Amino acid sequence: MKNQTIGSILLSVIPAATLLLIPPASHAAGGDLLWTNQLDTAAGRDQALAVTGKGRGVFVAGRTRNAAGNDDWQVNSYDAVNGAVLWTNRLDLAAGRDEALSIALAGKVVAAAGRVRNGNNDDWFVRAYDTATGTVLWSDQYNLTNGNDRANAIAAAGKTFVAAGRVRNIAGDDDWFVRAYDTATGTVLWSDQYDSAADNDEAVVVTILGTKAIAVGHVTNGAGDFDWLVRAYDLSTGNILWTRQLDKVAGDDAALAITGSGRAIYVSGYVGNAAGNEDWEVRAYDAGTGNLLWEDQFDFANDDDRAVGLAIRGKTLVAVGRVRNVAGDSDFAVRTYDASNGSLLWQDRINPAGFDDSATGVTISGSTIVAFGRLTNANGDTDWAVRAYSAKTGGVLWNDQYDQAAGDDQAAAAIALGKRIVVVGDAQNLAGDSDWLLRTYAVK
Repeated sequence: MKNQTIGSILLSVIPAATLLLIPPASHAAGGDLLWTNQLDTAAGRDQALAVTGKGRGVFVAGRTRNAAGNDDWQVNSYDAVNGAVLWTNRLDLAAGRDEALSIALAGKVVAAAGRVRNGNNDDWFVRAYDTATGTVLWSDQYNLTNGNDRANAIAAAGKTFVAAGRVRNIAGDDDWFVRAYDTATGTVLWSDQYDSAADNDEAVVVTILGTKAIAVGHVTNGAGDFDWLVRAYDLSTGNILWTRQLDKVAGDDAALAITGSGRAIYVSGYVGNAAGNEDWEVRAYDAGTGNLLWEDQFDFANDDDRAVGLAIRGKTLVAVGRVRNVAGDSDFAVRTYDASNGSLLWQDRINPAGFDDSATGVTISGSTIVAFGRLTNANGDTDWAVRAYSAKTGGVLWNDQYDQAAGDDQAAAAIALGKRIVVVGDAQNLAGDSDWLLRTYAVK
């Protein structure tokens, strides 16, 4: 498990491929662009998919295209103040698709989770690094039955990392899989493999709240459709504390995001309705018992709606995603709630050019809510979109709709670090392929 030399590893301090530095001033206004970093490795798609950080350290996970035309696992470290690249780790295991999908920070250790190709199929992969140097501390490459396995997400608290995803069982279907590690050594502390009905099950996201690890996703029921699943574990032992499985009607339901505060956890995703389409769903649970506290099932125009991202600060809970409008295309959507009772505080929907738009995530810095994702412009290609709101009123404070080269651009993840927001994703360059992209903004 603790193999530090698997595949082709590039570990070095390198200059940024493209680095625009705008020295931050003490009077920088909200939305000012502080710096941007763009990485183009080869003629293909490079994507930054996840970000974490603390203080001046920013850690980004994703994938980059190599000269042979396949995707490599990529993890980079940046200075949050000036955007300088501090170290990078690139892995091409077996001339196949390798990618880091999620990243989490625990003290002086940062770990990424995703998948690597073993030559025949995909393996679950988690790799931990020293935050200062990028030295690989340990790796866990897990192949259950020579099928496709993947870690979708990772969370950290204290001395424990918890990863969530799926593994292929001997019958050939996917099982829900959650695994906990000691942060320093990579020792597996416990695992949970769950097969609901001899079909496809998957843990999509995981979080840690106090002494509990809570994973969400979907499992297949006896009728063959997806059910929403939330499962809480004792963080130290892996004992299952409670499970909540939801099947609204005879359709697909899935949990896609989770956050928590105090004694409550909040889960968002979608549920099937009686008309046969998907509704936006946000649910609050008692973290100790799993009892439902409140829910918001939202169907805007009798079509498919999804809440894909969540963030909480104080009593303000924010859900973002997409809702289908009456014209049949999707809107970038934000709905903000009183976390204690689910009362809707304010909402925003935007559809600037009559095409499909979507928010992919949200973060909060002080009294500023920052939602991000993609907006389709009048030419029909998607633009990088970052939109900041007043948490109290919902008023738009600033907006960055970025179209790099008349191609498809998207913001995938973000983190608030003091008076700055670091947003990561990808943007299409003049050659027609996508570059790994970071854009960092000032917030008041």
